[in-house]
Amino acid sequence: MRVLCLFPLLEKEGRPRRQKDAAQPPLKGADGVVRSALLFKEGKTLILLSVLCVAVTALAQQRAAPTITRPPFGDGPFKFDTAEQHKIRVVVVTKGLSHPWGLAFLPDGRILVTERAGRLRLIKDGVLDPTPIPGVPKVFAQQLSGLMDVALHPRFSENRFVYLTYTKPLEKGVTTALARGRFDGHALQDVKRTDSSSKDYVFAHHRFP
Repeated sequence: MRVLCLFPLLEKEGRPRRQKDAAQPPLKGADGVVRSALLFKEGKTLILLSVLCVAVTALAQQRAAPTITRPPFGDGPFKFDTAEQHKIRVVVVTKGLSHPWGLAFLPDGRILVTERAGRLRLIKDGVLDPTPIPGVPKVFAQQLSGLMDVALHPRFSENRFVYLTYTKPLEKGVTTALARGRFDGHALQDVKRTDSSSKDYVFAHHRFP
């Protein structure tokens, strides 16, 4: 929190200097007494405002930034109500993933999950394999860029093809690319990447699927 106070500097008279006041001739008698009283009152007001500004600034600097405490994530199941649907039942499949982005269900019930940092993970019977699947192309992972979606070929049972979209680093900038590999159950084999010409690159640091 920052508090910015801008007040003109006060002169010995206790008020900001104004050119028109400097050009005015000094007053005498009752008029001079009234003018002096007004100037003194104006100076006291500005001094009081300056003192209050300093106090507020010091209080703002001492105040700690607010923190949001997150309760521990339970085991579920959970039920949610939305504007479109009531009593949505949500269950926890697994824990330990870092920024999961996309997923694909294998015919045998296992699940492929992409992590934005560039890892392809495998879940079996609710247990996350601690070792990422090797063979993923090099990924540019910054901010929202990284490994994104994963999809199976319509005839996956025959050809074992898995498709990945990801942010591909180039010599100048990055681009969104598509890769295809053959999943043998443990790793991606024969990975082929899309070619990117010099006209494809962009300098944005995030992508969306």
